[in-house]
Parts: sequence; C-alpha cells; structure tokens
Amino acid sequence: MAFEVYKPKSKSNKNNNKTIRVLTENLKQRLEVLKGLVLEDFKKAVWINVYATYKPEIYKRTYSLINSLTVSEVKQENNSIYFDITFDKSKLTHYSLFSSNVDVYIPPLIDEGHKQNGYDKVDYFHNYPARNFIEEVLYFIKSDLNKVLKDMVKYEIKKLGGKNKY
Repeated sequence: MAFEVYKPKSKSNKNNNKTIRVLTENLKQRLEVLKGLVLEDFKKAVWINVYATYKPEIYKRTYSLINSLTVSEVKQENNSIYFDITFDKSKLTHYSLFSSNVDVYIPPLIDEGHKQNGYDKVDYFHNYPARNFIEEVLYFIKSDLNKVLKDMVKYEIKKLGGKNKY
C-alpha cells in the first residue's frame, strides 16, 4: 500500500519543504495505524473465507496461513511512502505429499482453488474450491481506507478552523 507525496514547484522553497516534511511525517503516522487495520482485514478475510468454510476431517489445521501474515515497517522511497503485507513463506507449514522436493506456496493455491484431473468430488485435497480471500480483503481495505481518509480530511479541516459540523 503506497501513497505519493506531491512536491509543488514554487518560489517559496523553504515553506514548501517544511510543509512537505510535516505532511510526510503525518502520512507515515497514518500508515502506521493503517497497517494494523490492513493486517486485521487480511486475518478476517482468511478466517471467513478459509477457516470458517469447513471443518477438516482428515487433517488437523496448523493455522499457518493466518499466522504467516507479516507487515513491514513503513518505508519511504523518493516520493512514495508505503508498507508491504505478505504471507511469510518461512512461516507456512504446508508441504507436498507427493515430493519433499516440491516447493508449494499455498496462498494462491487456496485463494484460486485447484482441481486435479480424474477427481470430480470436492474433497479439499484433489479438488479444492477457490476461497477468494484476496477479493474479500481488498473490499475490507477499501472500506477502512475510505474511513481513515475521511477522518483525516475532517481533522485537517477542523485544525484549519473549519466548521464544527465535520
């Protein structure tokens, strides 16, 4: 998730630089808050779309998918301020039952589902329906982002002496 910091060209460089520094620090602080919300959104989407959809009968859950979610520190590169959220491969405990040499990255396999030729029944091994948790998390993030940005704008308007109705 990234935000761009706009640097206007003006004759008053000193004031612009100070404004940009303040804006940048404010954005970094907001992103620190937002990254916690995004992590919770991911966890909620995985829980709803993966763990709550069925109870396994053949294996015990490790919950490594949800526990592997990792958020980076807020970073700044040039005009971008961002953080990364990933499924940390080192924390995932799913291995191929067919070959110990096969490296399986499970998040897209679960999100997109898979179907093995010769098997028609959904058995969560040969045939696994798509869980679409990425689509769900994007909906959650968009909702949270809209609220955070709306609150940010209201706060800045009040700070500048705007109406109290905001």
